[in-house]
Amino acid sequence: MRTILFRTIPAGLLGVFGFVAAVTAQQAAPAPLTATQVRQLVAGQQPADHARLRAHFEALSARYAAEANTHTAFQRAATGIPRGGEAAAAHHKRLAEIANDSATVTRELATHHGQLGAGNTSSAPKGGERFERGAGAPAIPSEQQMLVLAARAQRPSEHGQLSEYYSTLAARYTADARDHRTMAAAYRGHNRVNQGAVTHCDRLVQLSDDSAKEASALAAEHKQLATGR
Repeated sequence: MRTILFRTIPAGLLGVFGFVAAVTAQQAAPAPLTATQVRQLVAGQQPADHARLRAHFEALSARYAAEANTHTAFQRAATGIPRGGEAAAAHHKRLAEIANDSATVTRELATHHGQLGAGNTSSAPKGGERFERGAGAPAIPSEQQMLVLAARAQRPSEHGQLSEYYSTLAARYTADARDHRTMAAAYRGHNRVNQGAVTHCDRLVQLSDDSAKEASALAAEHKQLATGR
């Protein structure tokens, strides 16, 4: 990939950063559900499930709309860049179009689940299937969501979500340990071994392994509470 260096920054580009900061500050919508939660609620089909899905898709639509605005701002700014600006503008234009399409579909899904929650008949919008399967939603809860869930978890489904969260966390720590082992081996392979770096990497391997072990244990505990076995 070719790297393009810019010696000067057009005035339009300087305004982008203020615009992006403003968009970020204005995003007060609640955090979307996780992908697992979305699938579970879609399968539930209860009024309360539809209410949560409506809020989720409203938040997701707002996020996509903000992304579209950001890409549009970068598209306009890139137009004034002599070298590489035209290609960058085209790239951001396409990203804005995709984000706007996603914002429209998720907004229609929010309306759809609002109607279902009220007991009315409604047809899901075209293209909504992938979002009802969890597209756009985070794979695991945020730290804040996880803390709230851990404090109130009683139902099997809640323990199932926590089990999935800790399993994902364990896999991440295991991958970290593998990366640190690779780095330690690379340092040991140098003609002049950097013993400090080796010791540091070995320590990170141990910490990551320990973290993976603890996360796996928590995943197993919540799986037992979720399944009864």
